[in-house]
Amino acid sequence: MLFSSKLRAAAVAAGTAEHLRNRQPSAGWELDVSLASVSIGNRIIVTFEQTREGVAATIREPGQPGDDDPPITLRAAYDVTNLAFHLEAKAGLLNVVSIHAMRRNAVYEVKRGFLDYHKTAFSAGTRLTYLGQDFVPYHGGYTLRFAEAFVYLHEDDDVCRCLHDYLALEG
Repeated sequence: MLFSSKLRAAAVAAGTAEHLRNRQPSAGWELDVSLASVSIGNRIIVTFEQTREGVAATIREPGQPGDDDPPITLRAAYDVTNLAFHLEAKAGLLNVVSIHAMRRNAVYEVKRGFLDYHKTAFSAGTRLTYLGQDFVPYHGGYTLRFAEAFVYLHEDDDVCRCLHDYLALEG
């Protein structure tokens, strides 16, 4: 992907599709030039819209519980590359609960009880509505914010690495 001047929505869509097709040939990434969008069927749809600030990329996952992420403003070629890598990861995590793919306002059920980093117990059957997360890279700590409680995890903990073993997305 090489952009020589101001980003344009159609060129960003084409460049993103090319990157994704080269790196994930079996995923089925499709380009729709007329809509300036790329998609994997109806599972992940990314639309690109020209704005004053650059190109706004909106990622939608139809039928998934919770909220889609807000649009991402792309201002430079490296933003487009970063988005393409993000989309690769998202495609690889379809239908997998991961600390990197949680959906705001979605309800998660604890399917296997665990203790978080601060030894707070979360029992099987507990329902948690996800609001967001924070990461402290120096300490490798994640704070998952749910409406009902905060969950503190360390990146080396089994719960953090294998979150899909502990939480299930409802809906």
